[in-house]
Amino acid sequence: MINIENMTENDVNECAALFMERFQEQQEAVPILDTTFITRDHVVEQLRKTLKQNGGKVIRDGRRLLGYMTGFCWDGLLGPNRGVFIPEFGHAVVKEEAFSLYRKLYAASARDWTQNGVLTHAIAFLETEKAGQEAYVWNGFGYQCIDAIRSVKNLELKERHSEGAAFINIKPVTEELIPLWLPMVKEIGLHLVDAPVFKGDIELPTEESLKEELKEDGTLVFMAFLGDEPAGYMKLASVEHGAAWIVNGQKKMCVNGAYVYPKFRNQGLSALLLDEIMNWGIANGFERCSVDFEAMNQQACGFWLKYFKPVCMAMVRRLDSRVLEWRST
Repeated sequence: MINIENMTENDVNECAALFMERFQEQQEAVPILDTTFITRDHVVEQLRKTLKQNGGKVIRDGRRLLGYMTGFCWDGLLGPNRGVFIPEFGHAVVKEEAFSLYRKLYAASARDWTQNGVLTHAIAFLETEKAGQEAYVWNGFGYQCIDAIRSVKNLELKERHSEGAAFINIKPVTEELIPLWLPMVKEIGLHLVDAPVFKGDIELPTEESLKEELKEDGTLVFMAFLGDEPAGYMKLASVEHGAAWIVNGQKKMCVNGAYVYPKFRNQGLSALLLDEIMNWGIANGFERCSVDFEAMNQQACGFWLKYFKPVCMAMVRRLDSRVLEWRST
């Protein structure tokens, strides 16, 4: 008989083992993922944190574990409302009847969340977990963010050897170049708050804020010039910044910003900037590079998915606040 119960400390090891089965499938699809970082013990540690903070649910058939779900809650998740985020390690189900099991787990979990005023529901799926993603589309979710990864190696671009490449100069951004970098960062911000992305948490940059950003550990920015004119940039950040948990590990770097002015597009500048970052990564002993981007950002999807393999798909559902009024009656 199938039962859904509150998750306890006694469930954690079994839940971690179930997640590792699903992670192994993802790692087989994208072998560059670091299996020395994603271990059962590490997953147990993470699950204990989510369980302590927000509880969770398990679904069983008798004694057999069929699935589980647990995550973090905080105020102002992707907007003004309190939200819950279920990370990629915060859930897993057995492959048989995965669609149905995910539907059941969400119904039970969401009931508890809304009783506590949680109106934004977000979950990250392994890219290989297609049945779970489909179940959440049927649960009213849409794709929000994609995390992807690649090996640190040259792109072997023909543009590197073309005649036009002679007019392209790529250099690291120093404080002296911040006045040229600032309008690019503003432009990408305007792009992200406009249709179809409508990203609302963009902060307006200043020269001072960018100066502080350059001082952060792991931050490195390359700027491309076409002749003497600044054309675009690409930015590396600390490995944990804005990325899914499973892409982290040893010898890993993270791209977390890029922009090319419209008049300079379709000339291979973004690829040349990425190749420059790959060369820097090779010289500094990195093996993996991650990137995350909004699923609604058509330009970003078109570029990053040429060079990176998606491994994590974040999905979101925002509830009508009036459901809380009905629950209180």
